Order: sequence, then structure tokens, then C-alpha cells
Amino acid sequence: MKNLFAKDVMVESVVTIKKSAFAKNVAVHILSGSFSGLPVVDESDEVVGMITEYDILDAILQGKNLETTQVFEIMTHDVNTADRDTPVMEIAKTMVEKNLIRFPIIDGEKLVGVVARSDVLRGLMQDELVRH
Repeated sequence: MKNLFAKDVMVESVVTIKKSAFAKNVAVHILSGSFSGLPVVDESDEVVGMITEYDILDAILQGKNLETTQVFEIMTHDVNTADRDTPVMEIAKTMVEKNLIRFPIIDGEKLVGVVARSDVLRGLMQDELVRH
């Protein structure tokens, strides 16, 4: 199997949300696009978390007001990241072990792309087809 890296499968045009945004805005953004979650960035555009449909649903179930709840209050703070040269198989293994849907790709602390499970699968399948 050819060595595939994050840079080979990542999507570079990434929609992000500021940690100070309100949860309702994120919910509307997620529902209006093809996203189930978004990377959360601070004022310096450094990745500080992820916000997902799950986080928003959990906030609603806890009775939080989405119009006054800020993203940083409900986001997932412990985020797995990788750099452009991380092997796709390593990302895939972590995704499976931790049931992750997306993986922010960073350069230093700056977000440069995202790898979704579908990107990993597509890359691995294309590699498999080329080999056969």
C-alpha cells in the first residue's frame, strides 16, 4: 500500500466557527450546510475545539438557551489533530478507536485543512483500486 498522508486526502477550504459565537448560529450553520460539526477557533484562528450536532443536541437536552450559550461552553475541548505529513492509516486508526468523524489538520497551531472519515475511505479505496 502506497503511503498516503493527510495532505493527500484533506480538504483545505474549511468552514470554522469562533469560540465566542452563539450556539444557535452554529446550529443554523450546520443545518444549512453539509456539516455535522465544525472546528472551533480562537481569535488567532488556532483550533481550540470541535462543535458537533451531538454537542448542540446535548445542550438542548440540558435546557441551555442556544441564543445565549456560547460555543466554548458546549464544544468538545479535547480535539485530536494531525499535521499534513501524518499517515492516513494513523488517522484512520485513531478515528476508529475514538469514533471520530473528522480530524483537523494543523500547521503549527493554524488550521490548514480537515480530513473526514469519507476522505480517508476514499483515499484508501483509490489506493486499493490502483493496486489491483
